[in-house]
Amino acid sequence: MSLLGWATLVLAGATTISVGFTAWMASKTSQLAEANEKLLEQNERHHIIDVRPIILIESKFNYELMENRRSLLKPVHPSDWSAIFPGMQSNFVLMGFESALKNIGTGVAMNPTMLIRFENSAVKELETDFSPVAAGSSLPLEKIVFSARLDSAFLDQNRRFKPEEYQHLIGQSWDIFIRYYDIYGNVYYTRHPKDPGSSSD
Repeated sequence: MSLLGWATLVLAGATTISVGFTAWMASKTSQLAEANEKLLEQNERHHIIDVRPIILIESKFNYELMENRRSLLKPVHPSDWSAIFPGMQSNFVLMGFESALKNIGTGVAMNPTMLIRFENSAVKELETDFSPVAAGSSLPLEKIVFSARLDSAFLDQNRRFKPEEYQHLIGQSWDIFIRYYDIYGNVYYTRHPKDPGSSSD
């Protein structure tokens, strides 16, 4: 074989090796990119878990006992509403709690909202908002102003709370739902039913 032939053969072999090495490097680069992406996803999930808030209703009473859970809500008599909150609107109502919102999670609970649904009915709901609750801290609940929807079954044609509805409010079944967010905007819910054995939609 001539010198030119040998040179051509060597060059072809080097090219084949180069192509193979390039393909191997591309494969390794792709695997490294996938590994880095999985690592970032795991870190992100871990980071989110680390800042998850968990809001519960905390009380000196043992809410595992039915009688204590049923006495959680204490209506404030309508005659006292104007004295406590002079500017209260007609579709608002006062409820008393002997408890607190406790954040037992690891992150701040943003925009917590409490909704009380009576008789598992969407037209029998009361709602109120709270300030953020830091991890490990509590927000005392005493006399809380709740609003009823303007189409609520609790209101009369003048959008005023029906006295008979308020009088029998606590005798009804109820569920307390607490909605809150973490700093990333993920939403969470906590439910406290009057009857711990009940289900809710």
